[in-house]
Parts: sequence; structure tokens; C-alpha cells
Amino acid sequence: MLPFKEGREVELAVEHKICGFIQQHLPMEDDLKTVIFQFFHNVLQVELSTWENYLKGLEDYLYEQQGDDFITAVKTLIKVQPIVEKYLDPHQDEFVQSNRWGMYFEFKKWIRYLILRTIVLSQNFSNVNVQIKIFPEFSQQFLELSIFGLHPYYPDALMAIWINILFELQCSEQHSDVLQQLILTHLPKSVSNSRFFFTNLGEQEVYAKRLDILSLPVHEYRAANLPLELITSKRRFIDHQQMKTVVVADVPAVWSYCILQSLEKMNSEIRTIWLEILHHAGAMPTQINDAWLTQAQLLTNKLPVGVFNKGLNEWLKVIVAEVPRKTAPFSVTNKPYVLGLLGFASLGDAKYLDKTLFKYQKFFCSRSVSVADMTAYALNHLRAMS
Repeated sequence: MLPFKEGREVELAVEHKICGFIQQHLPMEDDLKTVIFQFFHNVLQVELSTWENYLKGLEDYLYEQQGDDFITAVKTLIKVQPIVEKYLDPHQDEFVQSNRWGMYFEFKKWIRYLILRTIVLSQNFSNVNVQIKIFPEFSQQFLELSIFGLHPYYPDALMAIWINILFELQCSEQHSDVLQQLILTHLPKSVSNSRFFFTNLGEQEVYAKRLDILSLPVHEYRAANLPLELITSKRRFIDHQQMKTVVVADVPAVWSYCILQSLEKMNSEIRTIWLEILHHAGAMPTQINDAWLTQAQLLTNKLPVGVFNKGLNEWLKVIVAEVPRKTAPFSVTNKPYVLGLLGFASLGDAKYLDKTLFKYQKFFCSRSVSVADMTAYALNHLRAMS
């Protein structure tokens, strides 16, 4: 049910007034104008819940736009809902049924949501230049959509997709310091502020962690082949508007993020050595051998004894403290580096590492046989050396 007074003449009047007001106050290319007017012609006759059936024209139009044409189209589209609201609010008594004010509120928000959803799901949206050009206005639209509410699922889902797009762009060769600054300037920076986008506390914490990752120079480490996945798994949810399964990044691998933070705090010389250690850790064969151990020893010798043992112990403590509590605690990509770091631990000092390795043995005995076995190897080697 729509919020307007009954009668086809009222629907036609609303359609005519809205389209006329858009044409008067929002200059746009003729093809886009045709698509928007057709959308309003269709949706003003049907239930709000069926509106997504009438988005194909807009989706096709955005698909065909490239570069600056896509940016122009997006900047125009995100002004449509405010223009509609600017016209309708002063004319509520004329068109809106007196007992449907709540529905009128929802009507306006659905316009905003469906436009944003169409933009975010467009393949042309995943582009650094597009993000830079639209970021301030686009993020504000998201904020207003989330504060003034639809069902909490909808902005959550869109925001999760957008954050994942930003993360993938910033980790790729497309990284931009300009985009990074826009992210930090225009998106809420804390868990408490992220309630605007995510109603679930767990989602708020995930959002805050992703934002932290986006604030770090991830691209530098990706360019150096940093051997860690910052996102460990994928979460699937049903986009009821698209009627299909959408996959978005799930909880960041917090321990690998912490290692990234620790690398960022090091001076460049020490950081280079630790990156070499990480690379060598990832290259450890399934059965540890003398050749691997010899190279590992050469790398540890590049660091002062205390620096190596303390640093390795801190990393191992972070991993066991922050690993996801489930039966498969490591991704396929990350697991070899954990095993390799345990291989390095066999070359360390029991004074620093014994307690941490004992915790590993206890924690991983039922979660990862290979990690538990490698821990036992490191412990036995350390104790034999002692």
C-alpha cells in the first residue's frame, strides 16, 4: 500500500508533480531522465515491496555508462530522493492519506535505498576514480538512510558490500592515498558511531576493524607480497531485493591485522627482516628439513637475540589470542605461515617462548593437528637445547 490518497487521479498527479519538479530542479541527460520517469510511473501504482521489479531500466542504464559518464549519473541519481522530498514534504496534506504518515516516511526511504542499492551493485561502482569523485555525497546518503531507518537488514547489507569493495580496491594496485583520506574523513571512525550503519554489535565491531585496516598502508605490504590474508572467511547472506545469494567479507583475521600493525611501528630496516622471516615461514615444507632451518637461522641472526625472541613471542601470543574460536581456525592461505613461525620458534630461546608454546599445544590439540604437531616439535627442540 502506498501512502497517498486513494484514486488513480491522485497517483497520476503525484507522478506528474514529482517528475516535473525533478525536471525543473535536476538537470540530466535525456536517457537517464526517461529511466527515472518510467520508474516513478511504474512504482506509484504498486506496493513498496515490489519496487525492485522496476529497477531494470536503471540497472541497464548504469551498466552502459563508463568513466565520467557513470560518475555524472551517480551524482545525479543520489540527488533524486532529496528532490522528491523537497517537493512532497510541503504538499503532504494535498496528497498523503492522514493515517499513512508512517508509510509516507517509508516511501521516501525506499526511494533512497533502491537508488543506492542499484549504484552499489553496478559493476562500474568498483573503481577507485569513481569512489574518489562520489565519496562525500555518497557516504552522506548512506548515513541518512541508516539513521532514519528501513528494516535494519538493508543498510547493513549494502554497507558490508561497499566496505568490501573499498577494501579490495585499497589492497590492489589501484590504491589511492586520496581515497584513504576520504574514507577516514567521511565514514564513522568508532564502533559507537558505526551503529548508524550496523544495528548488530558484532557487525559494528567488524566494521570498525575493517575501517582500521583501510587506514593502514595495506597496499605497501600487498605490493611486497605480504604473506597474510587480512580477511579469513566469507559470509553469505540473501539479498532479498535481488533474490540471490551475495558473498561479502566476514570478520577480519584479527591476528594478521595485529601483525600488520606491529610491522608498521618498526623502522624500515627491522621491518624488512621481519618480512623476510614471514616469507620464509610461508615457504616451510610440509616436513621441516635442514635446508629450511639453515636459512631460517641466517634470518634470525640478522636480528639481536632479544629482538627476535620477544618479537616472535608477541606474534605467537597474538595468534593464539585472536584466532577464531572454531574447529578450522586458519584459512588455507594463513596456516602455512603459522606453521612456519612455529618452525622459527624451534630456533629461539625457551625463556621467551616456552609458556606460549605450551598454550599452543593445549589450545590446538583439538583444533588443528598439524599446528599441535609443529608446536610439539618446537617445544622438544627448545627443551633439548636448554
